[in-house]
Order: sequence, then structure tokens, then C-alpha cells
Amino acid sequence: MKVFLDTTALRNGSEYRGIGRYIQVLLGLREQFNIDLITTDEIYPESPLNDIANEMSNTNLIKQYLKTKLPDPLLYPLRFMSSARHFKRTHYHPSYMAIPKDVDIIHAPANFFPYSLQDHPAKKVVSILDVIPFVENGRYVSEKITWFTKRSFQSVNFADMVITISEHSKLDIIKYLNVSPEKIVVTPLGFDPKLSKIVPSEEQINKIIQQYHLNEPYILYVGAIEKRKNINNLIRSFARLQDSNLKLILAGKTHEDFESFLRITLDLGIQNKVVFTGYVDDSVLTILYRKAKAFVFPTFYEGFGLPVLEAMSFGIPVMTSNTSSLPEVCEDAAILVDPHSIDSMVQGLMKLVYDENIREYCIKRGFERSQLFDWNIFFNKTLYTYRKIFNFNELI
Repeated sequence: MKVFLDTTALRNGSEYRGIGRYIQVLLGLREQFNIDLITTDEIYPESPLNDIANEMSNTNLIKQYLKTKLPDPLLYPLRFMSSARHFKRTHYHPSYMAIPKDVDIIHAPANFFPYSLQDHPAKKVVSILDVIPFVENGRYVSEKITWFTKRSFQSVNFADMVITISEHSKLDIIKYLNVSPEKIVVTPLGFDPKLSKIVPSEEQINKIIQQYHLNEPYILYVGAIEKRKNINNLIRSFARLQDSNLKLILAGKTHEDFESFLRITLDLGIQNKVVFTGYVDDSVLTILYRKAKAFVFPTFYEGFGLPVLEAMSFGIPVMTSNTSSLPEVCEDAAILVDPHSIDSMVQGLMKLVYDENIREYCIKRGFERSQLFDWNIFFNKTLYTYRKIFNFNELI
């Protein structure tokens, strides 16, 4: 079985997001099952996804790309012209024209299947990790991005199978994308045991403590720093604790909303109590997890919510949202709060930080819960999806 895995998302900035981590895990299929797996980098290694200027070495592919027309202008308003051009770069990129005709399966793991590949003879698998543009409908992202992503999601119609990462996401895919349940396979994610096995030296720990001023106890959040992750309410809830001995550490790549979050800390007078680390690699992340007093993840919507499992695996009590897939992932192993209610979040934080009985329970149950999510199950179910297309019913 020869499988092409589309890894272009690792070139366009998504390597620091959940999709990037998901794709990097999928690359393990090659080693796990000795699958003949080829990737975008192997067939088209010259340049990043959007760097057309440096791709001229592939002259024939560039000519084909330049001849590709934009999507039908009748399908989008004039104000979405830039999104339509981005649609073309994303769905009709020259790298897709270089995919061999003899591959058995094309797996597109980044929430869309390239339109330019709909007539490729290979079987088609698309991973839809969440349907945020439909659920949020422009609340936290621009109208142009919403237009682009909704158009991209329509590509699910010519996929043979759809993979998603939670039962909640499956229900949303059925609801918003009108996909048959029989066409969807749920492959729950797992926490990476390698992360908790990283043992930093005292020198490394002291360096991070000094760099981020971690001499005081702190609550940790890990994820993108953007509005849809509910950073606004998190900062405001933390401020209401009025604990001079506690800090809030926000670890993740910042986005265009960053300055508004800084302004909130200034307005509330807690700018010295809230630390934005920016993106951190696993060697730093493991130190942040190990030293944290508690972990918070009060986002509005998640396809899965992998950081809560990571935190649980480190023996940290967790508070997260009672929405989307998070109750499914956590069950009773975390404090669940209403992410739209600051009062609810403050009450949750009070329990998380100060109630020793609840903390002890969440630490114990959280660790037990995290051990149920194994990457081997993820790999097996992904392989099962590939085999199901060819009517191989056994699960290896």
C-alpha cells in the first residue's frame, strides 16, 4: 500500500498549531507499520507553500499552476478576491501536480482535500479535526478566512473516507458538512509519553525560571494566544483571584489579538503577573508543565484538546471548558466550567488552586485518564481507515 501524506501545512505556519502536531504524529505511520509513505517534502522539496518566486526550477509545474483559473467569480463576492487567490495557492499548488499516479491513497490531514486532486485515481482520505468556521461563524476570525475555510471544507464531498479525532467532532461533521456517519472514522489522539520522559538538567530549569520569572507558583495555559481560545476571559478571571503570590503563564504562539491581551493586563494592573512566553519547544514545555501548580484550558471550542491530556500526564490538576469535545476527553478528571461566564471560571480557579481535596482528586483521576489515550490506538485506527477503503475489515 503506497500512501501520499500531504505535509504542506508544515510549511505555512501551521507547524506550531494542533494540525502541525497531528501531521508530525502521522509521519510515525511509516515506522510503526512499515507503510510505503511519501510526503510533500519528498516529491517537492524546493520551497515553502507560498513562495512561488523560488519554485521556478519546476518550470512545467509552474506553467500548469499559472494556467489554473481562480474559482468561479460568481461563487465569491469581489471583497473576497484575496481569499480566492489564497484558495488557488492552497488547492492548486504545483506540489500536488507532482504526486505520482501510482499511489493507492492520498491522505489530506489539514481539514480539506485539494480540489486539484479530485480526479486523481488514488483513494482519498481527509482529516477534519474540527469545523470551527461553521460553529463560530465569523465570531473570532475574519469574514474572508471564514469564506475560505468553508469553501475548503466542501472538498469533503469527494473524499472516500473522513477521519476525525473525537465523537463530538464527528457529530459536528455530520451536522454541518452533511457527511454520512458510515464514512467517518474517529481516531482519538494520545499524549506523547516522550514529553513527560524528558528530564531537564538543573541548569536548564534554572535558565527557564529566570527567563520567565517563575519563582512564584503559577497557573499554566498552553495553546494559541488568540480570542477563540478565550484568553480575554482567562486573564479577567485570573485577575479576580487577587493572589499576589500567583502568576499566569500563557505559552503559545501569539497572533494578531496579542496587543489587545496586553492592554487587558495593563488595564487590570496585572501586567507583572501575566507572562506571554511565545512559542516554546518541547524541552521548555516539559519544564513549564513540571513546575506548574495548575493547568487551565477554557477555550470555546476544540476538536479534541490535546494539551489537557499532556497536563494530566504530568500530574497537574486541570480546569477546562464544559463545551465541545472537552467533556468527552476529560470526563470527571477535570474541573469543567462555562467558558462564557467569568463567574464560573473564577469559581473553577478557586477550586483548582486552593481546594486541596479537589486538587488531589483531579491529579489522581487526570493521570489515570491520560493513560487511556495511547498513540498506538490512533495509529491502528488510522491504518484501519486506509484498509477499509479497500474492504480490508481486519484491524491490525
